[in-house]
Amino acid sequence: MNIFRWLSGLIGSFCLAASIGLPTTSAGKVFDVRQFGAKGDGKTIDTPAIQQALDEAGKAGGTVRFTRGTYLSKPIVFQAKRRSSWMMGPR
Repeated sequence: MNIFRWLSGLIGSFCLAASIGLPTTSAGKVFDVRQFGAKGDGKTIDTPAIQQALDEAGKAGGTVRFTRGTYLSKPIVFQAKRRSSWMMGPR
């Protein structure tokens, strides 16, 4: 099994679980990983863009959005000083 596909599936599962477990803050900002340079094409390693979106959401609070696509990533870290959530969907 291709390690990148395995990781993307694992991250996708985690993101979906996180979006269900953490409600979106109504006043929080939305950080779309594509706005940070993620491609979501299943070929590009999107780690830097995902990490940057997570870092910004962790500082400011808000939602990290993964629009439809396949995101390949190496390990990432999420540290939040404020309430944050992840959201995946077809937007």
